[in-house]
Amino acid sequence: MNVYSIFESINGETSISHQGSVCTFLRLWGCNLDCTWCDTKYARSDPSDNSLPKRYEERSVEDVFFDLIRRRNKNITTTGGEPLMQYNTVWLLLVALLAKSGIQVTVETNGTFYPFVGFDESRRQKKLSYVVDYKLPSSGMEDRMDWNIFRELRDTDFVKFVILTEKDYESAKEMLKEFESLKSRYSIPKIIFSPAFLPEESGIGINYKGEKGFTFLRPETLIQLAVEDHLNVIVSLQLHKLCSWGEAK
Repeated sequence: MNVYSIFESINGETSISHQGSVCTFLRLWGCNLDCTWCDTKYARSDPSDNSLPKRYEERSVEDVFFDLIRRRNKNITTTGGEPLMQYNTVWLLLVALLAKSGIQVTVETNGTFYPFVGFDESRRQKKLSYVVDYKLPSSGMEDRMDWNIFRELRDTDFVKFVILTEKDYESAKEMLKEFESLKSRYSIPKIIFSPAFLPEESGIGINYKGEKGFTFLRPETLIQLAVEDHLNVIVSLQLHKLCSWGEAK
């Protein structure tokens, strides 16, 4: 496995184990997307691009499993980068973790990979849950979204819309209607609206300033809009960033 880091913190975002819960994070290296506002670029380079520096440690599934278990947290979040780029090894790790009593695993993924097969019972028992991003216009990756992937999600899963602009908000509202239209046939995931926190080095404030439809939304404005529009969503701020607590870069 290409591991960027394993660390302990709190769940800064909404998940099946609840925001603010103490958690062990497995951050895997490598991503197939290039989001404009990405806040984990240090773990994002494409592993197939040999021109880029490799900032990960190659570790066996067994080694990673025992490292996670010895930390004694019942909540484990696998994130990235994009963890499902390492599909086979992450699948094997999940098999081992979910065999342990009391372990609850969240997989954070970017909306370009289907959920794992073979874990139906774990999902029913809420031992395994997905938090899946749906990329909006400001990310530059909206055209990479596959609606069929999102139809595979369940009511124990979450879809997260990272919202930077008014245009993002309007797009997310339209997608919310699409999810609600599935209620009669599917058990649909919970929907998260999360304001983007821009890394200082992104330069996005300069790149997008003044473009039509790209007025930045402050978190309090996003909350106000969601309340005024009576949206059936969870508005989630990144708690770990508000209190400056998390992994060392």
